[in-house]
Amino acid sequence: MTRILRLPPLLLAFAAFSLRASDLLSRRTVTSVEYLGTFSASQTVPVFRTQSADVVVRGSFLDLSTGVEVRTPSGATVSGTSATIVSKTGGANTRITVRLTTTNATPLGALQLRIRYLVETNGPDVVNLRLFDHGTISAMRIEEPAIQGRFTVGQAYTLVVSGSELNNTAYDADERHVTLLSTVSRSATEARFRIRVDSAGRTEFLTRAFFDGNLSGGMSGQNQTTAHYELAPGAVEFVVIAGLDPKVTAVSPDNDAPIDQEVTLAGTHVAPRGYLIRAQFGKRYFSNSQRTIEVRAEVVNGIVRLRVPPDITQAPANLFYAPINGAPADSLIVRPRELPPINAVSQLPQLVSSRVEQIATLKVRALFAGSQVLVGKHLASVGPLSSVKLTSVSTLNVTSIAPTVRIGNTLSVRFGNTSIPVTSAAYFPTAQMSADLFSGFAPIIQGADSIKLNVPVLPDTVTGTLTLTNAAGSTSIPDVFYAPPPVVTDVQVSTGNGQFQPVANTTLVRGERYRVFGRALRLVRIGSPLSIASWRMPGVLVTFNPGVEGFEFVLPQTATSGPVTIQTIAGSTSLGSFTVIDRAAAFTIVGVQVSPNQTVGGNTVTATIAVNAEIPVGGSAGNIVFSAATVNDTTLVVSSAPIAVTTNPVVLTIATKNVSAVRTASITVSTLGTASISTARAGLMIQPPAPTAIGLGSAGASSATVVGGRTISGFISLNTRVTGSAIPIALGNSDPTSATVPSVVNVGATVTPFTITTPIVPTRRVVTITATADGQTRSATLTVDPPTIASLVLQRTTAIAETVDSATITMTAVPVAPLAVSITCADPALVCPAVVTVSSLITKFAVGSVAIPAPRTGTIEATANGESRSASLTLSPLVLASAVVSPVSVTAGASTSLTIRLNSAVPTGEAMSVRVQSDGSSVVAPTSVPFRAGDLIQLVTLSTQALTPQSAAVLVTVSFTRQTTFGPYTSTLTVPVTVTP
Repeated sequence: MTRILRLPPLLLAFAAFSLRASDLLSRRTVTSVEYLGTFSASQTVPVFRTQSADVVVRGSFLDLSTGVEVRTPSGATVSGTSATIVSKTGGANTRITVRLTTTNATPLGALQLRIRYLVETNGPDVVNLRLFDHGTISAMRIEEPAIQGRFTVGQAYTLVVSGSELNNTAYDADERHVTLLSTVSRSATEARFRIRVDSAGRTEFLTRAFFDGNLSGGMSGQNQTTAHYELAPGAVEFVVIAGLDPKVTAVSPDNDAPIDQEVTLAGTHVAPRGYLIRAQFGKRYFSNSQRTIEVRAEVVNGIVRLRVPPDITQAPANLFYAPINGAPADSLIVRPRELPPINAVSQLPQLVSSRVEQIATLKVRALFAGSQVLVGKHLASVGPLSSVKLTSVSTLNVTSIAPTVRIGNTLSVRFGNTSIPVTSAAYFPTAQMSADLFSGFAPIIQGADSIKLNVPVLPDTVTGTLTLTNAAGSTSIPDVFYAPPPVVTDVQVSTGNGQFQPVANTTLVRGERYRVFGRALRLVRIGSPLSIASWRMPGVLVTFNPGVEGFEFVLPQTATSGPVTIQTIAGSTSLGSFTVIDRAAAFTIVGVQVSPNQTVGGNTVTATIAVNAEIPVGGSAGNIVFSAATVNDTTLVVSSAPIAVTTNPVVLTIATKNVSAVRTASITVSTLGTASISTARAGLMIQPPAPTAIGLGSAGASSATVVGGRTISGFISLNTRVTGSAIPIALGNSDPTSATVPSVVNVGATVTPFTITTPIVPTRRVVTITATADGQTRSATLTVDPPTIASLVLQRTTAIAETVDSATITMTAVPVAPLAVSITCADPALVCPAVVTVSSLITKFAVGSVAIPAPRTGTIEATANGESRSASLTLSPLVLASAVVSPVSVTAGASTSLTIRLNSAVPTGEAMSVRVQSDGSSVVAPTSVPFRAGDLIQLVTLSTQALTPQSAAVLVTVSFTRQTTFGPYTSTLTVPVTVTP
């Protein structure tokens, strides 16, 4: 009997609903989350602590949720937190709104919002949250100081934000006339940002522009109203005033600007709204207290233009902005602005002052040779400001300008048809200048240009026009007087009775009358004398009196020794240093004797001078001097200085100079400073130098040997030292075909070298080299040898016997004809040719060897023209170089390889047999391995036989025996082989 169980209808309906709900809930999903932005299901949603947050969760079947809770990622409960579903929306795109509330007790960091369902097959839905603190701003400031209460538009500043919870502060500068350049630093209580204000006027830094930088999406969407930081109680928003700061960076045109030319100013904010613009320039030259000049600028289509005024300084000008009453104006930082330099040109040069001399009642504008200064206006072109160096001076000394004050110059100067170089130009802003003596009274002008001229020396005095030319044109100054510096051609001393003779030395006598001759010693303009030369020396300033011939004066008693200068207003000339003495008592010269009376030039002689005078004890009877002819004689070395007569006779040493031919010199001595001149003379014959020896080679020997084709040094020794010009010595040789010498050697020292070149000769030659001068000849013998062997070099110094090597003969020179060189091999193991014929500088020949039983060394010698060279060769016998088994360990029954290598290949025409033996029966080797001519390596197979289970070590011996003319020898090697079972 079957029993049927009947359930109540309500229970059946609930069971059906549960099955359906379980199926639906298994297909639920979270697709997105919205709060302070839109996030995907996998992203973390930012939430601020202590702020109520309505989080919208979208997805599938979320309307079936039964509740929500907040947990940590590990599942722990979170204190101070509550979450409630405040709304649900069903349909195709279901969503729920969860209100999340946190307190200060809620821990910061990662949290989870878990959405619960009646039936959960895979657990709750999870929305990842991160809890942040909401920052509070108590104050803001800009760290850099303001200018006149304004901050400059376009300049970077540091914005400092103070408050709490500012660790992650970000700043949204959008649409607030501010650009965020960088975040400098952040801490819990302070954040710093680098900003730039981009527009003039009022700028607000509002609290709502700051938010937590970790927020995804920044200050967008819902963040604008809920994510920004709050203003602390009692705090106010930060407001600044920004102003434009005009800056002129360029002037166009940027080169020299003609007067009244329009120039354009370029830069930033140079034409703000609502302002009059004025440019103020310093005046380069001014005669009253008005030191500046102002020019009003015009603004056309935002471009600032002004016209260049005249006579402006090169110091930077200032730009001023003045507000226009009642006109809308930009916020501006009011202060003077510096302009780039504007160089005003196209103004004619003006000469205000030049050197002025007043002679008697004449006023003369003069020009003199050498350095001279002109002062005026528009003489110096300043050029770019960076090249200007200004010096402040209270007055301007027109005769000396500081050489360090130099600026550009475009001025050219001419005097008549003569161009005058301008060496420097300067501008003195505080220097004062006034009109010169020609213009009468004129106001003092402050500011002056100065140029230095290098006036060339002209032949004579002349009056002409000085022309100054710059880019604007020329200015002419007429009636300028030029005078050259004085030139002295002769100084003479009176001999009595109105007669004068040249001063033969640099000694002057007090009280004597002198006469000076030369040019430009008296300057005359239009018949009026301007200046007469003066004689200046220590203790003396004498103005010349025009004489019948030249200019005469008497040397005062106050004169002392020192330099003498002739001076006029046109300059000076130096006559050198003079010695000043008193007049001497009368005495005479009895005679002069020279010993020896003939000598070789370059030697010294003794002059003995007898006088008729008494020599006071410890004093002098007077002075004597050599005549001008003696002083100027090119064969003698004598001084023009006075010689005190302290002994009788006076003994002097006179040096002579080298001569190329016999010369006769006259030695004349006269008294100095006496009323009557006493003179005596003596003759001296001077002969040219002659050779004392001729030497060859480095040792300077009278004979030497050289191989033909080489050079050798020769040396000439003279019988005197050489002074002045070199002495020519004639050279010769007895065989010009075997040696070449210069025909003449100019000898400039006691010993002088020369070079002898030789050709290659077939046989020995003997040549005599001679040197001749002043009829005297010296000789030396030079032997010239034919070429010999310079070296003998082997290809190798060690070799294996029975191989062929080469030897190289290098000659000292290429033989004239083929030369037979004999070859000797000192060891019977070596094989050499008896003779080698040499026709070039380098020749090779073969060196062979025979079999040897042991190493030995032999010598090869080559001989030619009596000269020999040798080289040694060490020979080693042909032996086994190596025997290698691979592998060295082999399994019984397998085979291995034996490689046999010789130290050299088997010689041509020979063959040999190498024996291979084993000391055990487990290794089988061929008894003989053939090596044929040219073989170096042979490969042999070693086979093995089966063994007992024990491993066996076997020695394989490789050997061969050869017969040689020096006896037999055997070469043997052994190699181990291991055979394993």
